[in-house]
Order: sequence, then C-alpha cells, then structure tokens
Amino acid sequence: MRIGPDLIHLSLLLLIVAGGFTLFSRQETVVFLAEGGGFELPDGKTIRLKNFDFEMYDDGRPKDWISRVEVLNGKDVEKTFSIEVNKPLRVGRYRIFQSSYKNDAVAVFERDGEKVTIKPGEAMPFEGGFIGFLEYQSTPEGNAAVFIQEKDGKRTQISLFAGEDFSGILLSDLLVHSESGLQVVTQKGIILIYLSLILLCIGMFLSFYQKLGDMN
Repeated sequence: MRIGPDLIHLSLLLLIVAGGFTLFSRQETVVFLAEGGGFELPDGKTIRLKNFDFEMYDDGRPKDWISRVEVLNGKDVEKTFSIEVNKPLRVGRYRIFQSSYKNDAVAVFERDGEKVTIKPGEAMPFEGGFIGFLEYQSTPEGNAAVFIQEKDGKRTQISLFAGEDFSGILLSDLLVHSESGLQVVTQKGIILIYLSLILLCIGMFLSFYQKLGDMN
C-alpha cells in the first residue's frame, strides 16, 4: 500500500486551508514607546522598553534599530530581549517586531509662576486666542520649537529656543526624545501550517523510500 502520495496530497490541501486561515486571522498593532514606557498584551504580560538605540553607518544611512525590552509577568521580569529588524521577540502567540521609530518633543512654558507642557499638535489658551505647537526643528544652534499664535483673528508663526520668551511667557525647556515603534502581530493557524509541512516531508520520504524499494 502506497500512502506517500496520499500524505503529500493531504498535506498540500491542509497547507492551503491553514495558509488562508492564518492570513485572514492576522492581527497587528504598532505601539510607540519612550524609554521606560510599556504596554500590556491581551494575555496580561507587559512589555517595557529599557532603552532604544538607532545605529547609523558612517555616511549617515540607517544601520539598525535596537529596542531592549523586558517581559514582565506582574512585577516579575520573565525575560530580557533585544528586538532588532528581522529579529522579533516571541511571547506566547504574539510576535513583536522592530517596526520604526519617531522623535517626539515636549515644550515646557512658564507663565505666572506655573508650568504648562504641550506636545506637537496641541495648543494652550493665550490672551483671547491660543498658541499651538506645530513642530520642532534641529538647527546648528540647537533644537527650536515652532509655534503659531492666533490673536484677534490673526495668526503669527514663532520660532523659539529654550530660555527665550514671547509676550510674557517663557519657553523654559524643549524636551526631545526618540520613541521606538514596535509592531505586535498575532496569527492563528501556525500549528496547522507546521503540521502540514511535517506531513509533506513524511509523504515525500515514504514515496522516495518506496521508489527505491521498487528499483531493488
């Protein structure tokens, strides 16, 4: 009885079904973390970013992004791992990839003895209008914050360095930090794919073995 070809056909059918199921069950989310930040997986474990390195070649081209993370179960550290491009972290049925990075900034204002912090895209009320934080720019003199002021229906763009003031408010600090972008992926049906590949290998082996027997 030759079961090798039957196993091959069965494994190919199973592989098609498992591949389709895995494709349509795939879920992914991108999370941006600053150093010390974390997020919780649906299974209750927490991923915390210890530090993030952005390595570059001598000519300035990106070389590698490395996120060193801790996997926590409650307060206990289960694992420490360095996530790199093409080197994901596996936590149960979740895979966590190094996806991207971004720089973020926080502008710290002092007004009437109080501190107010805003991020790009946010605004604060000011003299019948508002001041909105547009972006920050890296210049040879340092990082500068670009704001837009609206007052009496008119808008004015302002660029300030830390320590400069405008209309009675002081930009006491401009905090710029990098955030690591981690992609969390979960897929069902991976075990079925592995099973179909194992059956395929067994079927090919049996078919080859029986062919050798016929030659003898």
